[in-house]
Parts: sequence; C-alpha cells; structure tokens
Amino acid sequence: MKTTKKIVCNIGLLIVFSICYNSIIGFLFVLLVIIGFLVWTSYSIQSSIYCDAICKLNTDKKKIALSFDDGPDATHTNEVLDILKEYNIKSYFFLIGEKVKQNPAIATRIRQEGHLIGNHSYFHKGTFPLQSTNNIFKELEQCNTIIEETTGEKCTLFRPPFGVTNPMIGKAIKRMQSKQKFDVIGWDVRSFDTTTDDIDKTIHKIIKQLKPGSIVLLHDRLSTTPALLRRLIPQIQEMGYELGI
Repeated sequence: MKTTKKIVCNIGLLIVFSICYNSIIGFLFVLLVIIGFLVWTSYSIQSSIYCDAICKLNTDKKKIALSFDDGPDATHTNEVLDILKEYNIKSYFFLIGEKVKQNPAIATRIRQEGHLIGNHSYFHKGTFPLQSTNNIFKELEQCNTIIEETTGEKCTLFRPPFGVTNPMIGKAIKRMQSKQKFDVIGWDVRSFDTTTDDIDKTIHKIIKQLKPGSIVLLHDRLSTTPALLRRLIPQIQEMGYELGI
C-alpha cells in the first residue's frame, strides 16, 4: 500500500508539472502515465488499489504456499491432490462454482484433505470484470453457496478471476465483507503456466521468483500440472523451503 501511495503522489506531481508548464507534450505524457497506472492497478492484484489483497504469507521463514486456480477439474485435480497428499502439502484451491456443481466429490475431497478452499467466481467468464457491482456480488454469493452446500464449510477466501480488480469488483468485495469474513488472496509468484507447455521454462520462472512467504499461482485444470509438481516440489524442498499454508 505504501508503494501504491507513492505512485499516486508522483502522478499528482506530474499533473501539476504539466499544468504549470502548459505543455501539450507534457499533458500527453501524463495522460499516458495515468492510463498505464489504471491498467496496472486493474491487472496487478498486488496493487491493492480497489481491495486489500494478501499476496504473501505472514512469515519471514523459508516457507511458501502453492495455490491452484480454476478447479475442480474432472481429470487433473485428483492427480494434483494425489501428489500433494504424497508430500503432505496443504495448499490453496480457488474453485469455480459451476465446476463445484459438476464435480462435487472432488471439491469435497479438497476440503477433507485439509486444503483451503476459496471462491473464484461462479462462472469465471471473461466478462466478469465488466459486470455491475450487483451482478458481481450475486455471483460471489452464488459461488459461496455452492461451496458451502457441497463441502459443508463456509468459504471465507476469494481470488478474482484473472487477478483483475476494478471499482465494481472492489465494491462487491466490500459488500461481501460487510456480511462475513472474506479475505482476498493474491500471489507474488506468477508461473504463467497457462501460456506454455514447457515445464522447464515454467519451473525456472517460479524458482527465480521465490522468497520467504511467497504464494505461487498455478492451475490444477492443466494437463501439465501433475508433471510440473513432480519436478517442482523436490527442487523447492532442496532449496530449504517448507511448503504449506
């Protein structure tokens, strides 16, 4: 939040500078900076502009958490769970409500094996960030309801689809928080595992970003994830890190 406030102040100074010098070039430059800032705040969950997001564990020890988005997947989530069980690792799973309805047994297994379940919207459509506050709120409630009905546990965590936040999503989150505990969980290590099938490349990208308290973003719907975990987990442990939540 301190970094964000500094950026806002700097933008303010740029605007004043532009006005004082009455420069068209200066004005256009400031306009581009503002547009870039708004894009960054929407697509970087770590900006915490529209909602406070927890993007790392509260520890300075060599401990990190794995987090998985977009499940439960009918094929690959069980494979991921098998591997985590083998290594006795507890993780975050951010579930899509529609998929919970389609795969209730897998959602139940996630909870029974001690992982933390989060809300990842009901439909996870590309238009999610473009909806009204009321529609976003309804979708969050709908996802929470199906998770609780399926697993027996009240859902208190949320990760916005694509990690995108904006004023409408921020207001919907605050409305949820006025009714119950509803923490937003982000990440500080983005694997970009959805953009490539090259496991070596993905592992290298993760490893070079790791630091104490890191939360790693992965996706349990991908066919490459089980193989990636088989190689990633031992490498992380060899670096002296504990994996858990």
